[in-house]
Formats: sequence, structure tokens, C-alpha cells
Amino acid sequence: VVVGTGATLTINPGVVVKFNSAFSKIIAGGALNANGTTQEPVFFTSLKDDTIGGDTNNDGTTTQPQPGDWNSIAVEGSANFTHSIIRYGGSGVDPFQFLGPAALWTDFGSITLANSHLTDNKVVVLDIRSALGGYGTAIDTPVPPESLLDISSTSVFTASTTAAAKALLLKKGWTENVTTGFLEL
Repeated sequence: VVVGTGATLTINPGVVVKFNSAFSKIIAGGALNANGTTQEPVFFTSLKDDTIGGDTNNDGTTTQPQPGDWNSIAVEGSANFTHSIIRYGGSGVDPFQFLGPAALWTDFGSITLANSHLTDNKVVVLDIRSALGGYGTAIDTPVPPESLLDISSTSVFTASTTAAAKALLLKKGWTENVTTGFLEL
């Protein structure tokens, strides 16, 4: 799915977005607004995830969701996630993800997360870069991948605020891996 520059895609409360392959992604060149509620969050998940939205791939219990089942949400414009759950992403097949496979990432855009969870994603949960090909803040999913990034208040992540985002996460108990530079829980 591509949200063109100047366009807006609004995802309403209770909507479940399921991705069917490691190449599936959303590119938000314009604005992406995922407006869930406490009672009806917005889900971004794998087609194999039968726990929400039912058995949409009609295979019973043959397949189970895994971190990296789908690619990513790439933000080139802006994205606002309220009461949203992003899980099983980060396949790593995107050649522009220089810091590693990330479920949610931006180079020049702005990502706002409020009361949202990023969980069961592969390797990098959230990647915010200062410029195309440059390095910014990467939030690593430690092993086991069940660890999550839980945003209970509103946090804004942009390429120009990577230092502030890093400081916020360090205060919340994350540590910086001196080898990779990634933030880990």
C-alpha cells in the first residue's frame, strides 16, 4: 500500500490490517493515521495471526505468526498511531533498511505513537534515521522477541529528534548496545 505525497490514509478503530508476505508493506509518503481506541485498537499484523480478525488465511492451525512475517511501515511523510498494535513485522527484505529489518521506520518523516505497542517484531522495532543512509536511533528487539516497546503516553519521533527519542527511551529502562549502537530493553 502506498500513501502518496499529499494524500491521507485514515484507519478507523477496530480495523485489522494483515500483511500476507515478507514483501508486504505500507509506504506513507503522505499521512497515515491509525486511530484506535482502548476498546478497539488498530492492529498491523501477519496474515497468519489468527488471534485477531480470525483465521483469514483459512488454514486452521497449520501456520503460526512469526517475527518478520511482513516487511514494514515506512514513513516518508507522517504517521500517527493511537491505540495501535504493530506485531510480526520487520522481514528485512527492504534494501533501504540500513540498520536492519524494522517493523516501523523513517528517514525524513515524523512518527507519533500514543498508547501503542510494538511487539513480536524481528530485530529492530523502530528505526529513526537522521538522513537517507545515515544513522539515527534504532530500537532493537532483544531475544526473545516477545519483548515490546510500550508507549503509554504520546511520543513523537522524527529524524531531527533522534537524540530526544533516545534520551526518552534510556530513561524508560532501555540500554544502548555499545557494539551495535541499538537501544535494547
